Order: sequence, then C-alpha cells, then structure tokens
Amino acid sequence: MEINRSHPELPREPNNTSTATVIDNLTSTDNPTTTGYMTTEDSTTTTTTKTRSKVLLQTAVTYAQGENGSNPIPVRLRFDSGSQCSYITNSLKKRLGLVPIRTETLNLNTFGDDHFKKRRCDIVQLSLKGNSDNRKITALCFPNLCAQLTITIDLSLHPHLQDLQLSDLNIAEGRQSDSSIDILIGAVYYFDILTAEMVRGESGPVAVSSDFGWVVTGPTTYTESCSKVSEFICSSTSNVHYQHHPHLR
Repeated sequence: MEINRSHPELPREPNNTSTATVIDNLTSTDNPTTTGYMTTEDSTTTTTTKTRSKVLLQTAVTYAQGENGSNPIPVRLRFDSGSQCSYITNSLKKRLGLVPIRTETLNLNTFGDDHFKKRRCDIVQLSLKGNSDNRKITALCFPNLCAQLTITIDLSLHPHLQDLQLSDLNIAEGRQSDSSIDILIGAVYYFDILTAEMVRGESGPVAVSSDFGWVVTGPTTYTESCSKVSEFICSSTSNVHYQHHPHLR
C-alpha cells in the first residue's frame, strides 16, 4: 500500500520590508525572537564636512559695440594669459549683429587627451569701452567659453579693496547679477589692457589696474566650511506565525 505523506502548507503573510540608505556608519540591532514575531531596527547617522578655499579669477565688466555701429551692451569678460587667442560667445556675436571677417579651424582637445577634434569658428571684430579710449579686438566665436563664475567675497574683510573702483562688482557678496562670461581676453591683448599697478593687502586677493577698472584676483582669506549632520532611522517589524505540525507516521 502506498501512503501519501504530506505536510499542510504554512500560511504566510505579506513581508513587511523597509529600505534605508547607508552613507557612513551603520548600526543594526536584532532583538531576540519573542512570542510569535521578530522586530529589527536599523539606524544610520551621517556626518559630512566639506572645506574648500575660494579663488577669484580675473574678470571685468565693460561695454561692447560692433563695428557696424550697433548699440553698446554690457558684457562680462575674463582675462586669460594662457590663451593665445581671444574669444566671444556666439550669443554675443548675435546680439551685436557681428559679421564674420573670415573663418578659422581650431583643433580642440581636453586636458590629458592626445586626440583632438576640428571645429570651424567665425572671426569677428568688436570694440570694448575703456576708461580712456575704446579698444578694438579680433576674436573667435564659440558657443561657451567657461563655466559660470559664482564665487563672491565679503569686501568688508579686505580693507585694501574698499576704496578702489572695481571693474566687476559681481564678485562682491550679495551684489552678483551675472555669473556668465561673454568674452575671453587672450595673451595678445592681455598686457595692453592690464597694467603693472597692483594693490596688495596683508593677505587675500590682489587688485590689478586695468583699462576697465580694478581687477581682483587670487585666493580669499578664508575657507568656506559646510557641516551637515543627518540622521535616518528605519525600523521594521516582521510578523512570523509558527505552527507545530506533528510528523505523520
């Protein structure tokens, strides 16, 4: 005779699950099983501290005008003696209605990359308003010149800067209205616009005289610290029913 020996299937309840993101230290405590259920608790505490110093690049604000007699518009420019050429954004070219005088092919590559890409750029001419006279420059057109410059400083912490006629007030804390760059001035015009006159404090950034006003550059005298503590607590309870089933004999 064949005997069918089987156990009745245990009834199950839906699992209670929970998820916690662990960023730093994880402490998990499992309590001993009690009558009919088990409880687990997971807690995570995360502390992040980030400290970084601020460095101001050489920027100035002036007015640009096309050779076609277009109305002058305010522009923000950055000085870069490491660049052979000067550049303007395609957006500025369009706003001034500039007509290319010729085109040039550039070989573009990123830092540490042996390969380059070719890109054809328009070359235009425009004038920049200086303190004494307008400065005519020739520049290549490019979609974007650099990332937005959002670093500002508290001028009250730098007495040597307070009496100067700063060219770019966007660097002053609470006064930034434009963080984008419209023009990059390369080595060809760099020393024609910037002079050798310089103002230094005991520490912090220095001011360099230019035809557009005083240009502030260099590291600030303080670092910005950000400390954030976040606590995430996740508790989960799983109910497990136990039933005793005698063995069939």
